[in-house]
Amino acid sequence: MAFPDVALAVPGYDFSEMNSAGGKRAKQAGYYLYYPPLGLCSIAASLSARGFGVEIFDGQVDAGSDEELADLIASRRPRLTGVSVTTPALGEARKLISALRKRLDAPIVAGGPHVSCDPGILRALGADYGIVGDGEEAFSALADALLRGGRVPGPESGVVAPGDTATPSPAMADLESIPLPSRSLLRNPGAYFNPFINTRTTTLLSARGCPFQCSFCCRTLSMGAHRPASVERAMAEIELAAREGYGFVSVIDETFTFNRERAIEIARGIKRLGAGLKWSCQTRADLLDEEAAIEFRRAGCVNVSFGVEFGDERARQAADKPVSDAALDRAFSACRAAGLTINAFLMIGGPDESREDIERTIECAIELSPDFAVFNIGSLFPGAREYERRLAAGEIDRSVWDDMAAGARDMPILSRRLERPELAELLRRGYSKFYLRPGYIIKKAFSIRSAREAYSLLKQARTVVADYVAK
Repeated sequence: MAFPDVALAVPGYDFSEMNSAGGKRAKQAGYYLYYPPLGLCSIAASLSARGFGVEIFDGQVDAGSDEELADLIASRRPRLTGVSVTTPALGEARKLISALRKRLDAPIVAGGPHVSCDPGILRALGADYGIVGDGEEAFSALADALLRGGRVPGPESGVVAPGDTATPSPAMADLESIPLPSRSLLRNPGAYFNPFINTRTTTLLSARGCPFQCSFCCRTLSMGAHRPASVERAMAEIELAAREGYGFVSVIDETFTFNRERAIEIARGIKRLGAGLKWSCQTRADLLDEEAAIEFRRAGCVNVSFGVEFGDERARQAADKPVSDAALDRAFSACRAAGLTINAFLMIGGPDESREDIERTIECAIELSPDFAVFNIGSLFPGAREYERRLAAGEIDRSVWDDMAAGARDMPILSRRLERPELAELLRRGYSKFYLRPGYIIKKAFSIRSAREAYSLLKQARTVVADYVAK
């Protein structure tokens, strides 16, 4: 087997650490969904189209530690390595890059959401170059220069080097010109799963960027302006995923129904495909009606996720997410009427929330009664307007990310009034109050239709109890 020109890697990371006190892992039972690194699959496709040999390495499923992952990558002797970097995984990314340095004499490129929002992190990570914005064209151009000779692209192309003082705008790709993601390069595609669907699982991004400006979110900067791909391209990717044996696709557009008619057209295309594909999507509550929900269900959609964020409508308004309580009620009712299950994402600790405010968020989850509630401690991300405000006010310094990469501090939190240990305790309270209600347990028990569903429910219960209830 020939050695690759390029290795693309994502470090292993336990995201439950974001919701713990003192950076300790919350996860014990571990019954969580885990999706493949779609961004790396897309960059790999662009590199392959230019004639480069590419391999993808996922630290979450391909190795047990950063050292093992580095050994695996080094054994393939790539001439160039790219590492995907998210903010929570800064420490893991630095460890992986350091381990690769000891094993390979080849350039290392860091990219992904954090680098796009904070190019200054490159020194702390130990990377030679960084990619800001969409990675397909920028990484391919850099690979051309480094491996085939030529001028290294500059910040105007989305390529940055340690010490660059300018913060470029994210480079935006022409989505129609990008090859379809190379999921076939995943080393262990069967390892990705959604615990509620017993089939090979993947994700799909039919539109990049976000059309909204929530103050706590960094998506607009890290992913750029809202850019929907054509329905034809979206359907081509869905058809390819079905041919490759995927039975469940999570559409991870930030707001799938931002263009309602386009979303319905994609749903109808999935139905016409006739592959029996199951899928899910996420959107805003004020952008989904019963007619669209019914179209989705007829096309195989099984679940819709909504960002509820806060239990108080005024708190959502203050965070520049003006979704009303009435809109949440209407959207949840539309999904129930259509037979779709519902995920609700809720934040434990907005910037100025009190303990009583957070208790209201927990009660809101119970009142809305989605099928699944996901609570997360409110975190501060580079590129978010809340972060920029605090940076300008001198409440935080950019070096916080360098400290995170070095393992010297936890993820910064949004809350100004409560400390992480109290937020972690409230998060546990949210999970226990929501999932251990007798009514919820009885409803779930009566929904069981097979031995597999019973087994799945028991594992879900074990995860909630072990990870967020038991101390």
